Amino acid sequence: MAPRVRLLLASILVGTVLLALIMGTKPAGISRADAIAAAERAIPGTTGVIEATTGPISDFETGQQVVPGSTEVWAVVLAGSFPFSCGPAPIPGSSPHPCPLAATSKTVLIDFMTGEFVLAFSHG
Repeated sequence: MAPRVRLLLASILVGTVLLALIMGTKPAGISRADAIAAAERAIPGTTGVIEATTGPISDFETGQQVVPGSTEVWAVVLAGSFPFSCGPAPIPGSSPHPCPLAATSKTVLIDFMTGEFVLAFSHG
């Protein structure tokens, strides 16, 4: 192989490696199966998994202030019956307000790297 061809191939290889380093790759975290298992442990009594996706926590729960918005999580959406709180007891002499219907799905956020439960929220 001619020296110029070798130099060209070496340059392409180095450029490819540098581009991969600059662009970055998503670090290896827990698997989808492990994330689903962690979500089901956190919320017992679910009836199935609707979906499981990864991304920064800010993509799934914009109002939370528990962890930085860039933290990578698994968002596992579980099916089931998830009752909402009925709120405080009524003031004596007043009639109680009706409880909202139970939610039929709940999103459980699991830390992408550690598999730890972060937070969960129900869908109306």
